[in-house]
Parts: sequence; structure tokens; C-alpha cells
Amino acid sequence: MAYWIWLDPEKYPHLCDNSRSDIFSLNSEGFCMAEFVREYSLKGDATLKICADARYELFINGKFLGRGPASVGADFLTEKMNYCYYDEYEIKDTPLAKIRVVVTSQATAINEFTFGHPGVFVELTDTNGAVQGTDESWLCRPLTERKYAMYTDYTEMEDAYSVPCRIPDIHNVKKSPLMHLCEDTVHPTNFDKITVKCNEKTETVLFFDKIYSAFPEISVKCDGKIRVYFETSEIDGVGRIGEEFIASRDTVHRCQRMRSVGYMRISVENMSDKDAHIDGVVLRYSHYPVLNETGFICSDPVINKVYDVCMHTLKICRQNTHLDSPTHQEPIACTGDYFIQALMEYYNIYDPTLTAFDIYRTSQILEIQKGRMFHTSYSLMFPMWLYDYYMHTGDTSLVCESKKAMECLFSLFDTYVAEDNGLLEYAPDYMFVDWIAMKDAEDPYADSRDIMSHGKGEGYSLHHPPKSLGQSVLCILYYRSLICASHLYGVIGEEKSALECCEKAEKIKKAINIHLYDKEEEMYIGGLNTPDRVKNGPWLPKNTSRVFYLKQANILAVLYGVAPEESRVKILERVVENLRKEEIQPYFYHFLLEAVYKEGLFNKYGLELIKKYKSLTDKCDKGLCEAWEFVNGDCSHAWGGSPAYILKKAISGFEMVEPGYKKIRLSPQLYSLDYASLGISTPYGPISIELKGQERKISVPEGIEVI
Repeated sequence: MAYWIWLDPEKYPHLCDNSRSDIFSLNSEGFCMAEFVREYSLKGDATLKICADARYELFINGKFLGRGPASVGADFLTEKMNYCYYDEYEIKDTPLAKIRVVVTSQATAINEFTFGHPGVFVELTDTNGAVQGTDESWLCRPLTERKYAMYTDYTEMEDAYSVPCRIPDIHNVKKSPLMHLCEDTVHPTNFDKITVKCNEKTETVLFFDKIYSAFPEISVKCDGKIRVYFETSEIDGVGRIGEEFIASRDTVHRCQRMRSVGYMRISVENMSDKDAHIDGVVLRYSHYPVLNETGFICSDPVINKVYDVCMHTLKICRQNTHLDSPTHQEPIACTGDYFIQALMEYYNIYDPTLTAFDIYRTSQILEIQKGRMFHTSYSLMFPMWLYDYYMHTGDTSLVCESKKAMECLFSLFDTYVAEDNGLLEYAPDYMFVDWIAMKDAEDPYADSRDIMSHGKGEGYSLHHPPKSLGQSVLCILYYRSLICASHLYGVIGEEKSALECCEKAEKIKKAINIHLYDKEEEMYIGGLNTPDRVKNGPWLPKNTSRVFYLKQANILAVLYGVAPEESRVKILERVVENLRKEEIQPYFYHFLLEAVYKEGLFNKYGLELIKKYKSLTDKCDKGLCEAWEFVNGDCSHAWGGSPAYILKKAISGFEMVEPGYKKIRLSPQLYSLDYASLGISTPYGPISIELKGQERKISVPEGIEVI
């Protein structure tokens, strides 16, 4: 029998509460790292089941085995979750298992979730079915040197081991369906042993070949007090995180907070009368396993570089959830990011397990929050994301599991639709459109470069725009979401719901074209400039009297078939021909590139649009920059990685005819390239395509019918 256990509350009352009062409150109050140990004699192999609140690191006989648990997900609005996940490890050929679990009691990043009481649960089951695990036979102690996640004092006297106490099981654990994260060792490109003379200071800058999602590890040799302060960043000045530790003996300091690292500055102060040394600096590079990867190379080195940077950034964002970036580590609230990352995976790393789990966790959030998510537009991308998953896997079980979430979502959006004009007038906000601050010299409400600001004298942000800049995008996404849901309901036999979604879609499409399409200009406006019908607040600025012909709205109207068929090419050409790069961020280039391909304009615009990414890779070729300019951004954001997807789709002419790759079409073309070689990952194996001049070599695995 196994139980949840923690430190004795009588001895450590201040370390027994990790109530999640604020998702951003990462501080030292109540922070604790605790160690739990026990030896077991095993007869044969065993399965180890483990969960912790908030996080664990697992060691068997001194060897690091893994960390977890998988995130429950959550959203910026989430106050509580009803479950968490446990992991399983297979213990083989280990007659004596010395188990050591290090538990961190509080969140160290905003995507981690706590349940109110820290604890750990370990259960061992041998091949005979005998069960044993955490109880009062274990020993535990707080690691008093760990003051909080970013400060450690190894000169502190260690606590003695004591007996843990059982705690109530409040966690309702489920098994995680994910594979264990990989942890690779990455060395700096320029490290030499650092010697610090007695009573002296030194500073060293280290470089890494790429940006990695990593836990830095620093080894010191000393016989006297030293202070080590190190600052990691992606490139110098971007994504900086500082950490400090004090040591007086040989120590290996392993960071507890993952971060994006491509650059590290280390300062060492030797306060002793003996020389001290930094013996080693490595990154423990964490990522989800990469299986069945296929590549891409063509005659244009700029495009090759863009593809490679996009793919590396995807890999570092694949943890036990898809991340927006390893710098921000936001909770599962950024559906637009994961929607794009999933498409990159389908074509390059056919492994939908992480996407499936993210969709499931998002469906649970939508159920718990009755269809509401912090980013209103991102909630509408849930059915779109699910539809792509179904088309690339043929899996209807996840569609069935997500039925209630879609019902909650559309029931909520029913309340946002106005009876008089049929548009979304009662949404709490129009967040999110793009990572852009509107700048217009004629408009006193649009004169700032601050992405997160809004209001008079501060500029309007498309992160959370007023109605005149956000309504059209929200309405068009609502239309597309309903169309996808209609298809999904149809494949699981829910014909009534499918028809209802189809009827709602036609109504909102008609309303968009009546009220948001300017026939004289032949362009869509960003939204009505009429007064707001809901209360303004931090995420909904007061509407402006101006009319904006928003490029993002016009791109979506073309892509998702809202615009009249005869007008789509003209609208899209007008957008592209008059596009200043900074008007649309790399995130929204996904929709632009998709629209250009869909309307048969890829030969005219596609490769040139992708080459605009050169400005990003020139600034940083270690990871993908979040935005064209460093404004509240990072260099590890996969939301702009669509070139890694659209290049393969466009050059192969790939089209899914029957879900799950049972039937496909291929119509390869080089456009302006001299040659291209690519693979498309599928559940049956890779599709290989080589193009050079008029030569075509195509290989398709058995199980896929090409029509």
C-alpha cells in the first residue's frame, strides 16, 4: 500500500501550504525542496508509479531517471483543477533500489499548478503483483540550502532525516499518456576550466551553438566560501534569468527552473584564502522525444536556414505540454501556438501524442470553465485544432471525448451574438489577434510600441484590441470554428449538432459580409466603430471612432472562405502588395502563407514571404524570434514556425483526401527553386520526394493510396 506523504507539519508548519493564490507569484515565501528516500529489495522487475505536488525529480541508485509530473494544463483564468497526472517507470535488473525523490513544493514557472498541500506519492509493483510505496517507513528532510528556486546557500547546515506524515489524497491522479522527457547534455562552445584566485572575482561569458530548453548545471571545486552568480539568456540581453548560489566545498549545482539558454554569463567571487575552480558547465537539455523525423533541403540556403531554425524551435517547445516558449512557459492557454505546432509536427515528426494530450487537457479546461478561456479568440481555435488532429490521425475517440467541451464553447458564444446584426457584440473582449501595437500618426490612440498597452496616448494593441480592430477576426474565427465542429459532429454521428453548427456558421458569415465588408473598398474592416455593448476593462479598451481595414481580418476572410470566391485573389493580392513586414507578426504569417497557397498564389508570393524570415535568422539563428522586433519578445517562439510546415505542403502539393493518410493527393512543384528534397512523416512511414528540374522521384509507403 502507498500513501501521499509530506514533512511533519508539527516540525515544519511553514512548509505545508502551497495554495495557488496567483499564477505569477513565484517567490520564496513557503518555498521548499524536500528529499524523500527509501531502499527496496526487488524480486524481479517492478513498475514505479509516481506523482508529486508541485514537481519531482526521481533518482534510482544515484542515477537521474526523470522529472514530472505532466502539467494538468490550466488557463490564466483557472482557479482549480480536479485532477493531476502520475508517471510510470519500469525498473529492470535492480535487486536493490535506492529511491531518492526531490520534491519542489511550489511552482517555478507559470505553467505549473499546485493543489494546496505539497506531497509525494510513490508506488512500486513487482512482477508478482506485490505493492509497496510511500508511507512512514520512508525518511525525509527539507533541503534547507534551497532558499527558493533562484537562490541556494550550500553552506547551510543540513537537517537530519525524520519520518514523514501521511496527508489526505486531494489530487485525483490519472495516468499520463506521454513518453518520458529526454534529457541530453549540451556543452558550451568555449568552456575552459575557470580558476578564481583567493579573494578575487572573475566573470566569464559562455556560448552555446543553439538555444536550448534546459536546466543549467555548474560544478565547483572549492575549500572555502565562494559566491556564484550566473545569468542565462537566449542571446545577450534577451530572456535573461539570474540565479545565485553560495558554496564552501565541492558542489554540483543543478538548477530547478528550466529556461531558454544560448548564452551564459558567470560571475564568481572567491571569499576564501584558497583558489577555487569552476570545473564544468553543462546544460541538461529537456525535450519531448523526437520520433520519425523527416527533413527538408532545397537550392536556396536562406530557406534552408529558416526551415532549420523553425524546426529546432519546435523541438525546444515540446515538453510535457507544447510551450509558447521555454522562456515564458505559459499554461495551456495559447491554443493558436499549439494549433501551428501540431501542423509542423504532422509533416515533420509524425507523433501526435503530445498534441492529443494537449487537446484533451484543453477540453477539460473548457468544461470546467464553461467554455471560457482567457484568450477569447484562442478558445475558438480549439475545434480547428481538433479537426486537424482528426484529419491527420483518423482518430474519432478524442472527438467523442471533446464533445462536451465544444458544447460548452458554443453555448457560451451563443450569448455573445447580437440579435440585431448577428455579430459577436457581447464577447468580454476581442483578444487575441496578433502581437502588434497599432501605430498611426493621425490617431492619438495608436502611437506606442508597447505591445501590452492600450488607451489614449498608449496605442492600441492587437493582443487585446478595441472592437474596431478585433471584432472581424473574432467573427471569422467563430465561423471557421463552427464549420470544423460541424464536420467533427458529423464523423461521430451527431447529425443534429452538425446541422446546428452549419446553420450558425452561415448566419455569422452572412452578418460579416453585410456589416464588416466595405463593398466600395472591397476590403473587410477590423470591426464596427459603434459603442461597446459590454463593460470596458483591462483587456477591452473603449472603442475608437476610426475605421481600420485590418490586414489580419482580410487574410482570414480569404483563407476560411468568408470572402466571396470571385474577390478572394484580389483581396489577398492587395494585402500582400501593400504589406509592410511589421504589420503582421511571424504568428500571423501562418494564416497568410496558408491563404496564399490556397488561392494559388504561392508561386507568386510564397517563397518570397518565407525569405522575409531572413531578418529573424540574421538577428538570431539559434532559435526563432517571437516578433520582427525585440518588443516584449523572445528567440524561442514556435508560433512563427509555419515555414517548416507550408514548405513541405506546397512543394509536395500534399492534400489529405481521407483522414489518417488512407488516401492522399500529391502534385509536386519546385516553384522558383532548382531542386528540393523532402520527407513527410506519416503513421505508415515517410513519404519521400526529390525534385530537380523536370526529374521527379516519389516514394510512398504501403498503406497510403495516392489518387
